[in-house]
Amino acid sequence: MNLLLDIEKDADCVNIQQANMDSVMQYVKGLGEGPTGTPFHPFFEKVDCKWNHELPLQFKVKFKHRYPQLCATDDDEDWIYKLFFQHLIHLKKFMDSTKPHPGESEARRVQRVSRQ
Repeated sequence: MNLLLDIEKDADCVNIQQANMDSVMQYVKGLGEGPTGTPFHPFFEKVDCKWNHELPLQFKVKFKHRYPQLCATDDDEDWIYKLFFQHLIHLKKFMDSTKPHPGESEARRVQRVSRQ
């Protein structure tokens, strides 16, 4: 799944270009374009939002193109949607875990994060 997100490992998620608040709010209000999925730009400030619910739909298209044998039924497509969205939640939790703890030095934070 990470390969289709253009990252090699979960830790790379900190380098994903995120959607900006203005783009997300315009999309939610129906005034702007939504995510394009090329590349994926999740909105990690609020994972459960209309913007991020569009991403699994686009991911499904890429996934079906690359792995058509795994998308034979509607249930398969539902599974792909749910799996992708759960992965967004997982990546958000990972990103949160990389933030400094109260009173933690930057050197200690880097050491802690590098072990994840």
